Amino acid sequence: MIPDVAREILGHCLTSNQSFVILRRVCKLWKTVADESFRLQSATRAFEDAINLNKVDGIRLLLTLSKRIDFDPDIHFHQAIWRGNAQIVRVFFESEQMNIGFGHLFNAAMSGHVNIFEMILDHPSTKSSLDATNLGSILKMVSSNKPKSEIVKIILKHPLSDQLLAMPTVMHDILMEAVVHRRSEALKVLLKDDRIDPSLDQNAVLRVLCHDGSFFALEICPILLFHSKVSPGDKHNEALSNAALCRNDKLVKMLLKDPRVDPEDRWGHNYLKSEYVRRMKAELKDEEEKVGRKEPQIDSPPLNPTAQTRCIIS
Repeated sequence: MIPDVAREILGHCLTSNQSFVILRRVCKLWKTVADESFRLQSATRAFEDAINLNKVDGIRLLLTLSKRIDFDPDIHFHQAIWRGNAQIVRVFFESEQMNIGFGHLFNAAMSGHVNIFEMILDHPSTKSSLDATNLGSILKMVSSNKPKSEIVKIILKHPLSDQLLAMPTVMHDILMEAVVHRRSEALKVLLKDDRIDPSLDQNAVLRVLCHDGSFFALEICPILLFHSKVSPGDKHNEALSNAALCRNDKLVKMLLKDPRVDPEDRWGHNYLKSEYVRRMKAELKDEEEKVGRKEPQIDSPPLNPTAQTRCIIS
């Protein structure tokens, strides 16, 4: 059944030669659009089905056909990367249509598939196009969004890592992103690298970390305090002020134990002079006195077998 509106338009076109010519051209145009849309949809669905079903031979055939129908399979390569199918990724590597590069490497890092990330990182096309800035973008993304410490380790071992770590501002931003997003595993890997300086901007990483009242701060703070370049007393002991503001008892006591921290800093924030900090200092002092009053326990040597036998007989 033809809708009434369509019937009226068709009737009008048939009564006018000029309108009929326009109608024929429009129909031909829509036929071309429909055919093109059907072709793209068919190719897209075929690729998706082959990837979802892990049909390696099917992907290889579709990549051959896509050259004939002028279809760009790049979006489906990203799909294969995201699914973490190494076999299908290798098949895409074989295609002349694929231009492997930074976008694919970034997607592999975001997906968290370590094996796929290594495969694309080692691809000749990626090696020739990758630079330290691109590598830094990936490291920043991984450190702030994904808890994949293995990818962080791979990046720090890459030949371009020396150039990347020679950019102190970039590395400072990466550390700050990891702190803000509470990525403890990535931070632990980064802070183990001697080439990274976490004390930039007057120890901003530590100061921001002490603003966090969660277990995350207690986990990372000892690592920073142990670092040779970190000074917790910077900016008039702001790290202690921030921890006091969050009422993090354990973190405050941890900082008070550090001789580089001065809770009596006259130029420090008012939180240093608060009743809370005074109470933490008193509790810490009591705890230390209790530990000092504890008498060392000396374990008596175990009886030899002969002595044990005599005790039993007696």
